[in-house]
Amino acid sequence: MTRTGARLAAALLAPVVAVALLLSLGAAPAQAVVGGDDASTRQYPWMVFLSRVGDTTTPSGQFCGGALVAPTKVVTAAHCVDDLAPEQFQVVGGRTDLHRGNGAVRDVLSVWDAPRVPPPAAEPGDPAFVGGGDLSVLTLDRPMPYRTIRLLDADDAWRYTPGRQATILGWGIYEEDGLLGPSPVLQQGRVPMLGYIRCNDAFRAHPALPRQLDPRFYVCGGLPDGGPAACGGDSGGPLVIDGRLAGVFGPILSRKGTVCADAYSGYTRIDVYADLVRAQLRR
Repeated sequence: MTRTGARLAAALLAPVVAVALLLSLGAAPAQAVVGGDDASTRQYPWMVFLSRVGDTTTPSGQFCGGALVAPTKVVTAAHCVDDLAPEQFQVVGGRTDLHRGNGAVRDVLSVWDAPRVPPPAAEPGDPAFVGGGDLSVLTLDRPMPYRTIRLLDADDAWRYTPGRQATILGWGIYEEDGLLGPSPVLQQGRVPMLGYIRCNDAFRAHPALPRQLDPRFYVCGGLPDGGPAACGGDSGGPLVIDGRLAGVFGPILSRKGTVCADAYSGYTRIDVYADLVRAQLRR
């Protein structure tokens, strides 16, 4: 059994606690980069987004982000696609500006979901934990003509060391006031990785949905004095460390009572699922 399989097997033996993965803006809407800077798919050719078929309420129908890890494979968040059949959404690459029609559009043939892992039981009076498994691999009908991003390996946990710099990306909400979004243009931000206690304290203090992070499956990043943060519309988008896909955006952890501005951003850690994802790439 691989390291990943051993970790997941051990986690699945934990007591079953029925806690849904509650994200700051709900399960279907995604989580974007408030306080970020303009970026482009030329800089990040593997950066893609999910588009709901026939949706005219948002530019290009964008509702989540994703990362192209093989010509026909995209890693995103499971909560982005939980309630959708493959024919209800598409993957769009090479489109920096959501108001344009350029780039490549691909249908989704199938969705693989990582094993859902029950969270540990919280102490009486404490917020419930979020369990593991918020990660999916999409198989596209045809290859995308763009460079892919390499995954972290199963033994790369050291790359999450607090203080290590990471890049976050997305098209989602870009202003806290009024929760304006999605951003018409891809946004990026640079943040340092943070330790578990700081991440968990931020999640516990969320003004709307206080929860706790299961440290087996989540990491977070952000600037203690405020800075770029992921928000609604960026779920499924990447955390990039050392040029590799290190995480998939999920929980908004909040900070000082704000939902997105200057908040910390929580990510499903890729190292835990690296072997399972690579097995999907061979199919």
